[in-house]
Amino acid sequence: GADLEEISYLNSLCFECSKHAMDKEIAEWFYICGTAYRMILPSPLQDDPDIPPFEIHTLDPRNTFVVYSSDIGHRPIIGAVVVKRRDGTETMCVYSKSHYWEIKTGEIIKSESHALGMIPIIEYPVSRSRLGAFEIVMPLLDAINRIESNRVDGIEQFIQALMVFVNCQIDETLLEKLREFGAAQLKSTSQLPADIRMVTGELNQTQVQTLIDYMYQTVLTICGMPNRNGQGNSTSDTGSAVILREGWSDTEARTRSDELLFKESEKVFLRLLLKILRNTPRGCSLKLSQIDIKFTRRAMENLLTKTQTLQGLLSAGIHPLEAIATSGLFNDATDIYHKSEEYLTKYLPANDREVIKTQNIRDDNKTQENDREVNKTQEGETV
Repeated sequence: GADLEEISYLNSLCFECSKHAMDKEIAEWFYICGTAYRMILPSPLQDDPDIPPFEIHTLDPRNTFVVYSSDIGHRPIIGAVVVKRRDGTETMCVYSKSHYWEIKTGEIIKSESHALGMIPIIEYPVSRSRLGAFEIVMPLLDAINRIESNRVDGIEQFIQALMVFVNCQIDETLLEKLREFGAAQLKSTSQLPADIRMVTGELNQTQVQTLIDYMYQTVLTICGMPNRNGQGNSTSDTGSAVILREGWSDTEARTRSDELLFKESEKVFLRLLLKILRNTPRGCSLKLSQIDIKFTRRAMENLLTKTQTLQGLLSAGIHPLEAIATSGLFNDATDIYHKSEEYLTKYLPANDREVIKTQNIRDDNKTQENDREVNKTQEGETV
């Protein structure tokens, strides 16, 4: 229907803007810094049909911030980004819902209004505390680095151990011969036995490795990362057993939790995007409630199970679009449904099948008429 065409149009625009690559960049920033920022603005080339009507930018969170109200709801008041100019100076670009300012050295050098009605800078926090993925385990990571450094120092000290000569005297010449030939002749008596010893102190590598392994496993547990100890080992476990045993299920749960805040910010982004599209010559009839945000991971995992799920849902009478989305086989369920709509007619109600059949006949007739007109034109030009 019209909604599917609009969603396909929206997806194609986002693909042209390389939004999928920017989403990856957003994820990298908020896992490192605990938060990330995205900006969307109308394109200055609105009349060019080959250019999307909006621009998307991923901002550096080290010089970007959003100020929120202290009232209930904590709505954003302004969004700002610091831009470095070619002459080395810095300019702060500040956006509110209706105004834009440029501030340089504490002085407002530009002030104008805009028609967006929203702040074009959207924050994507990974959590309410805005902590990066590794910040909570920094003490453990520092401790592991210190232990590894001390382990290397211990090996060097063992190699560079000092020699102690007991009850014997040796001069520089004899020491050089000892280093050259690797042997020494000592005179010894029963009362004063002579001996050469090495002053060594070696770390217990087994105990050190046990401590490092414990700290490393603690880091993985706190961060919700899968266990890598079983890497390279062949077992008879099934895929699901490995996922549970190695901690992949915990990783999935942690990722789903991060998705909730990402979706919250993505809705703000989509609301402004739709508002920009409505002001274009083509327009857009989509509402935010008609758009679903999907995250597809491990699409090829358990492929047979997902295929059987799709077939079972379709046979049970579930709408094909919902069945495709639920099965998790494809990243873009709407696009797949739109492309496969004529092949899925047997799963639709009889009335819908007749409508699609009639529409296809009309499209075929229209295509044939266009082909005949083109042939007549070409024949006339030939004559």
